[in-house]
Amino acid sequence: MPIDPSAATALADAIKTARKRHKWTQEVLVEKVGADVVSLPTIKRWENGKIGSPEADKLRAVFRVLGLSVLEIPVLLGLVTREEMDLPPEPVRQFTAQTEELIALVEQGDMSDEEIGALVELLRKRTAKPSAKKANPATKPAPRRQAG
Repeated sequence: MPIDPSAATALADAIKTARKRHKWTQEVLVEKVGADVVSLPTIKRWENGKIGSPEADKLRAVFRVLGLSVLEIPVLLGLVTREEMDLPPEPVRQFTAQTEELIALVEQGDMSDEEIGALVELLRKRTAKPSAKKANPATKPAPRRQAG
């Protein structure tokens, strides 16, 4: 049975977000799951929301490697609710309008993994606290003499 498009998007987002949280490429994910279990083209299709009719054992293997609960699979597929699975409600994200806009831009899927990585790195550099360099008395410049 093919997956509903909104469920496919939810499943794709869960896989892609977890993979990126680990800072893994799709190739690394396939390696960790096992190429004999899931192929790179399958991971690419899944992350693009082209889920089709996924094999349960492959989904479970990917979720386990990513550290996701396999109990989320039927919820993401829209087969049951979180309550029916005795799962806690999803935490509500509360961000500023600018942060929401940034999230929306990234979630649109128009950016490559490399572009998103570059954006993250830029934001890290821009928000990094300068390291407090302690002056070494031996390397302190000599005081200037005033011309008189």
